[in-house]
Amino acid sequence: MKRINLLLIAILSVAPLFGQENDYEHKSITLGYSNTGITVGNSARTNGIRFNIRDRYVEKINGINVTLWYPNEDENPDAFINGLAIGLIQSHAATLNGVSVGTGFSGNKVNGFHIGILGGASGESFNGIGIGGLGIGSGGSLSGLVVGGLGAGSGENMTGIALGGLGAGSGENMTGIAIGGIGAGSGKNLTGVAIGGIGAGCGEDMRGLAVGLIASGSGKNVSGIIVGGIAAGAGEDVRGVGIGGLAVGSGKSFTGISLSPGMVKTPGYTGFAAASYVNVDQFTGLSVAIFNNVKELKGIQIGLINYAGNNRGLLRVLPLVNAHF
Repeated sequence: MKRINLLLIAILSVAPLFGQENDYEHKSITLGYSNTGITVGNSARTNGIRFNIRDRYVEKINGINVTLWYPNEDENPDAFINGLAIGLIQSHAATLNGVSVGTGFSGNKVNGFHIGILGGASGESFNGIGIGGLGIGSGGSLSGLVVGGLGAGSGENMTGIALGGLGAGSGENMTGIAIGGIGAGSGKNLTGVAIGGIGAGCGEDMRGLAVGLIASGSGKNVSGIIVGGIAAGAGEDVRGVGIGGLAVGSGKSFTGISLSPGMVKTPGYTGFAAASYVNVDQFTGLSVAIFNNVKELKGIQIGLINYAGNNRGLLRVLPLVNAHF
């Protein structure tokens, strides 16, 4: 009789260490108290360590979440993980504050560190460090460091560093550094550095450095340095340095220094230009070329043939040196 009583006491004393969820969506068992401890199954809320095959309708996990199979994102609209998410195939959380490790990860908001064999993505924002074998980034904003075997970046604004085997950058504004094997830059404004194996630059205004094996520049204005293996320029104004293998130019004006074995072409130029052919409407400064072709000159031309359209008579075309002040 005493042995039976002792056994009952032992069972009752251990019973609080086990918890269960038995509703249709959340079947699980927990070694611990309530939702705190080690959980196996699809629990909605866990404080501790949780093991599950495939997450569905997760609410909040504080601790470590280990999953096997790719979850249906529609079935995890509010999943919130604080801690470590390990996905053997892929893990998902609407919001992750912490670290995710595995084949891949997807979420709406990621704050922390992610490393994935294939990659990782966030729909709204990524703040932290991300490394993906294929690609890594955010459909919304990104702040931090991302490295992708193929691509890295954001669909909206980016602040930080993006390194991609093929491409890196942002769909809107970028402040930081983007380096891509093929292309690097931003769809709107760029403040920082963009280096691309083929092209680098931005769709609107650039402040900083852009280097492309073929071309570099911006759709509007440049303040800084642009270097292109073939061409470097801007759709409107350039203030800084332009270096291009075949051409350097701008749609409106260039202020600074340009160097090209080929041509420098822009409506207005102020500064120093060196090329085989300088073709400018209004030039103020020093131009060194084989053929200088300027309609209105305020400065000096040095070259084989020098044309200054605002000089008179024979002084319009001179060999070696021409000038107008």
